[in-house]
Amino acid sequence: LLKKNQGNSSFAGGCPADVGCALRRYEAGILTLEGLMRDSTRREADQDGTPPGKVLSHDERAEAENMLAALRLNAAQAELKRERWPAVVSFCEAVLARGPNAKAHYRRGLARAKLDDLDGAVNDLRSALALAESSDLGASLRRELARVQALRQERRKMERKAYTGMFEKLKNEDEEAERKRREAEEKEREREKEIAERDAAAKAEAARVEAEKDAAAKAEEEATAQVKKLTESIEQQVAQQQTEAERAAVVNSEKIPAREQETGILAMAPPPNLPTRKTAPPPAVDYKVPSFLRKKKQTTAS
Repeated sequence: LLKKNQGNSSFAGGCPADVGCALRRYEAGILTLEGLMRDSTRREADQDGTPPGKVLSHDERAEAENMLAALRLNAAQAELKRERWPAVVSFCEAVLARGPNAKAHYRRGLARAKLDDLDGAVNDLRSALALAESSDLGASLRRELARVQALRQERRKMERKAYTGMFEKLKNEDEEAERKRREAEEKEREREKEIAERDAAAKAEAARVEAEKDAAAKAEEEATAQVKKLTESIEQQVAQQQTEAERAAVVNSEKIPAREQETGILAMAPPPNLPTRKTAPPPAVDYKVPSFLRKKKQTTAS
């Protein structure tokens, strides 16, 4: 109790030094009471020889617990002044571990709001309001609850907006990746088509060259065959003419009677009974008149 009163006196000063001094007083009282309550549960001396503590009665223990809760709440208030939010949460949780407490919920709610745990802050403030609805703390609790709820609503709007932007960005990135993938597939298809067209053109060219080779070989064979056939025909004609000439010579030597010696033109004429053979007339020859003769001929005609 002495430490609590000393702390309250220092806390009333309001300056950071006074608040720090008050906090030290509160923490000293907390340590004293925690040690007292811990020692009261021992029935035998410790191994180091420390004798067992005084056994507290039920009323004394209840009073000590209430005083410990008050010191922790005051320490949490001092830490609020110093803006040490995790320490505030720690002191309040120690109080709430022994049961509901409006001030503990309220001060932990304030610290959680500063730590951006707005959902936890709203839950604490609602619990505090339910426990202190009829007290003077109710009005300040309602104001603080409304403020934190507004902060949470604004935070949720910002988060939804951020998530919407993030989802939109992810969607755009996915669409861009899909577009690039399709472009890559289209380029690959075009490349494969170009390769196939080149292969087909190469095969067609090879087939054309092979066909030309076959045609040239066939034409050469046909020309060789024609030359051979023509040669054979000429040889047959020559042989036939020789045979006919030989036959004619034999016939002439056997059938043509000898004539008396003739002179003059009669000597140049063939025998009257000489066998003859009709031959085809020679092909007409289109002789072209030289240019100087054509010019002379035109001059003569004029």
